[in-house]
Amino acid sequence: MVQYGPPGGGAPRKQFFNFAVIRGIIYRQRWLVGAVIVLALVAGLLSVLMATPVYQSTAKVSVKPYGQFVVEGQDTDPGFNAVQIYDYLATQVEVIKSRSLAAAVVADLKLASRDDVLGKDIEKSRAPGMSDEKWQKAKEEMAISLLADSVVVDDPSRNWVLNIGFQSTSPTLAAEIANGYADAFVASGSRNSVENNRYAVEYLKAQIDETRQRLAEAEKVSNTYARNSGI
Repeated sequence: MVQYGPPGGGAPRKQFFNFAVIRGIIYRQRWLVGAVIVLALVAGLLSVLMATPVYQSTAKVSVKPYGQFVVEGQDTDPGFNAVQIYDYLATQVEVIKSRSLAAAVVADLKLASRDDVLGKDIEKSRAPGMSDEKWQKAKEEMAISLLADSVVVDDPSRNWVLNIGFQSTSPTLAAEIANGYADAFVASGSRNSVENNRYAVEYLKAQIDETRQRLAEAEKVSNTYARNSGI
């Protein structure tokens, strides 16, 4: 008689997992498994309901990569070419995330003196003997760090609009800070425009004075030539 078996005549290999046995265990303990699943769902639902809601507000700002250069001699190189336009936008994103812009927002909105930003118990963290001036400076630094770590800016890929977002447990505060960032960013661009316009005015004044001087010299030479020629 010919017998068929595993190659080499060895014993059948044992299975590490016997799904039939596992299925049987689950079936016999189905009520316990069901109770555990229900308890897990209830615990998850309660944790969601008891969690403090966080709101995010977003403000939009438009940027102009190419400035307006109106006079000869002014630096007309914006520092990038058309291919590098999104590198410029990425730089503006970093400007918004910077501590310097966060400091401007803190100063504009007076956030270092408000309990809704640093918390009602912030005074308890004041070091003994710290002067009012140093304590105010410390609160300003805390508020700046809070804003710089929390502000979110989308890096645009299809347009020149930056979305500035801020999250807070207060929807009013989230909107106020997001708008404050937009205002501070626009103000920084306005300051740059004012500097450019000041340069243009000073340049034009210099050109006018130089033209007047040349005209006066030309008129003087012309009068001298006329007298010598007897005209």
